[in-house]
Amino acid sequence: MAGCMNFDHILTSERSTVRKVLAIILPALLLLTACGGAEEGESSGQAGALDSVTITVEDENKAPKVEFEAPLEVSEPSAKVIEQGEGDTVNAGDRVSIRLVSLDPEKGEELGNTYEQPEPQVIPLSDQLKKTDAALYEVLEGSKVGAQIAYMIPTEDSEAAQLPKQLLVLKVVETKAPPVAMEQEEVKKLAEAGALPTATLNDKGVPDIKIPEGKDAPEKVTVQVLKEGDGPEVTKESTVGAEYLGVRWEDGKEFDSSFKEGRDPFEFSLAAPRVIEGWTVAALGHKEGSELLVTIPAELAYGEEPGEGRPAGDLVFYMKLVDVKAEEAN
Repeated sequence: MAGCMNFDHILTSERSTVRKVLAIILPALLLLTACGGAEEGESSGQAGALDSVTITVEDENKAPKVEFEAPLEVSEPSAKVIEQGEGDTVNAGDRVSIRLVSLDPEKGEELGNTYEQPEPQVIPLSDQLKKTDAALYEVLEGSKVGAQIAYMIPTEDSEAAQLPKQLLVLKVVETKAPPVAMEQEEVKKLAEAGALPTATLNDKGVPDIKIPEGKDAPEKVTVQVLKEGDGPEVTKESTVGAEYLGVRWEDGKEFDSSFKEGRDPFEFSLAAPRVIEGWTVAALGHKEGSELLVTIPAELAYGEEPGEGRPAGDLVFYMKLVDVKAEEAN
């Protein structure tokens, strides 16, 4: 499983916008207002555009029955809370887990859904989402777990994003506060107890990572600072270039590395992340030149049952921050 993976193993399936998220989910399936609290009926975008949409839930674990007056058209991105949930409230910055069903707005037929996937999709309710999908952001913020939200973008926007023309109905299944790294005091205690990985570098600077025997991985992102850099500090607007090597906690086997011949440091943006979330949590606040040994729980990596070719479970990375640009990425 080791070898050159062209950075596939740190790239996440989550994109900076919902439209790009769905561009990944749906092709695979087809082959097989105010932000003060989103009440039922709360909408954003084109007024009244989604008023005909109704939802019938027969089984909470299966896609709902969705009906509407077809054909359905919108002139601007539009979203509406069709049914409000009764669970926790979604707040700005939360990681929102969703299930969704896609429908043909002209025929009313289902195009696909994600209810049978092992894990729900996660959408960070971030400033980036607010900029790029404001209509959806406005109704997600303040909605509650269990909410059913209809969302649609104009045909020309679908075509530009290379998506089928579609009406989407999203169910909010969970919301969590944004993750943070473990406090360094606690990291030090775990390291002294022999409960964290270790790393040694050979004469070419290539790391060898050892997993502690008989120990469970920490539940939070854990960052061991092997060397503190003195360059610019990583912020939420930074673009970072990093050398890295990754292994699985389960067996210590390498699954990806930028140290292979012909590979360059990998560049990623915290403003518009396209990497697993554990990477952005780990890098934040550290300086250019820093060398980090990072343990990432499965939920902030690829989960316990990822797609083919991706590493499962808790992961460990050696990361060297070789370039930090203190500017917002486009």
